[in-house]
Amino acid sequence: HDTVSATIVSCGVWEVRETILTLAVCESDASGVVVDFGAQIGWFTLLAASCGREVIAIDSDSENRRVLRASVERNDWMSRVSMRHQWIDKLSPPLVYASQDENPIRLAKIDVEGAERDAVRMLWPPIEAGLVDHLLVEISPVFDDYYPDLVSDLVDAGYEVYLLPDRKST
Repeated sequence: HDTVSATIVSCGVWEVRETILTLAVCESDASGVVVDFGAQIGWFTLLAASCGREVIAIDSDSENRRVLRASVERNDWMSRVSMRHQWIDKLSPPLVYASQDENPIRLAKIDVEGAERDAVRMLWPPIEAGLVDHLLVEISPVFDDYYPDLVSDLVDAGYEVYLLPDRKST
C-alpha cells in the first residue's frame, strides 16, 4: 500500500529511466556487487539480483524489509541478497561487506531522502580506491542545500555527472 507498489502494479515498472540504467549496468559483463541504499520494497535490489548480482540492500523501515524479504525468498535469491536494517546518518560507519577485497561495487544506488551525503561518506573509502564503478544518486534540492558540493566532490573523485530529464518534460 505505497506509491512504489501501486506504480508497479499499474505500470509494470518503477522509475523507468533509472530501471533502464540499472539493468544496463547489471547486465554488463563486469563483475561486482550492487549496493542499494534506501532499498524500500526492493525494486532495484530485485533487478540486480535477477541479473545474478550479489546485492546489499539497506533500508531503515521494517515493513519495507519484510516485503523485500518476501520477494527475495519467493525468487529464491536469499544467497544473492544481504538485507541490512540501518538508518543512514552522519554516525553510520563505512560500508563493509564480506567479499569487498575481490568484488568491487559495480553500482551503488542511493535514494535516501536527504541523507545522500551520509551514504556517499559510507562509500568514500571504496570510492577513493576506485572500487565503485557507477553511482545512481537521487538528488532533490527540497531536502538540503549541500547537493552542489556533493556533486562537485564526486566529479573530483573522477565521476561523470548526468542529469536525467525532469519526468514532466518527457
